[in-house]
Amino acid sequence: MLKIGYDGANSTLLELLRDYSTLIYARFIGYKSTNKAIWSALHNHTLSISDDSTVYKNNDIKYFSYSKQLTGGLSEMVIISSLAIPKYIPETKRIFYVISQTEKPDYNLFFELLNKVSKVPLRKEWSKYLFDAIRTETQADERSYNGIFTLDNSINSHGWKVDYDEEQLLKHIKGGLKNGSLEAKDGTA
Repeated sequence: MLKIGYDGANSTLLELLRDYSTLIYARFIGYKSTNKAIWSALHNHTLSISDDSTVYKNNDIKYFSYSKQLTGGLSEMVIISSLAIPKYIPETKRIFYVISQTEKPDYNLFFELLNKVSKVPLRKEWSKYLFDAIRTETQADERSYNGIFTLDNSINSHGWKVDYDEEQLLKHIKGGLKNGSLEAKDGTA
């Protein structure tokens, strides 16, 4: 089992998602005091992973934590970036993260995050089409700076970094409406 910690205080790492070395999501189990020390260390230092890698707090990102007391004196803690939570993502952000416990993206989460940052009126039922179309385009163009990128730096979790581009989104909406994959009504598109 991998461990997460700082300066000798370690907890068992269950899930981890990072964008290179920037922490996006972590779930771990340890003693409550150790987990609190890890949360504090995130804001002041580098957290170390027992595979000799590190994760950092990005100063432009807010983090949230949730703790749950378990039996035997242990506590489970989740740390998550504000860029993966629709309620907290700033409307001016161009980058956000979609986290999933499976290999398939959570299209509802993608829609909520995209809808928060987009100026284009969207329909929830478009989310799968838009995610797949933008991701396919991104994979075809290795030099692309915008699009949907799979985060490979993960442990027992899956995630995608979305570098949002309004023109790219409009292009796929227009294409989907034209080929019949998307339907417009109620003032959308």
